[in-house]
Amino acid sequence: MNNNLAALNNLLFEQIERINDDDLTGEELSTAIDKAETINKLASTIVSTGNLQLKAYQEFGLKAAPGMSAMLGIEE
Repeated sequence: MNNNLAALNNLLFEQIERINDDDLTGEELSTAIDKAETINKLASTIVSTGNLQLKAYQEFGLKAAPGMSAMLGIEE
């Protein structure tokens, strides 16, 4: 798994597709929803942490944290 926001974004859309699958019913759907909710909570924490890190670097007059572009999934 890539550890950047682009990969996280892809994972979130995969979860949307999975729970939107009309073939899922009952226990399978419930499991998919539980998994999606857990991933969403973790994703929110990751985004919040990255935002806090970026704000901290900006507060000290720095452009970005080391490795920030990699985390964002962009090239320097």
